Amino acid sequence: EKENYGNTIIIQGMDGIDYWYGNVEDINVKLYDYIEANTVIANTTDNKLYVLFMKNGEVLDFEEFI
Repeated sequence: EKENYGNTIIIQGMDGIDYWYGNVEDINVKLYDYIEANTVIANTTDNKLYVLFMKNGEVLDFEEFI
């Protein structure tokens, strides 16, 4: 549970970036799971998904990832 984002999954990428997926429910992963590409990790609570890219505690510009 993260303030402003609701239930949140944080995936630590091998590239040093933390990928945050907020406003989720029906979570299909647990702490320390290894996540493969194309894995469904959860469903959104109300059709809104919050996505953040973090590195060293700072939010990165999402446009770099699109």
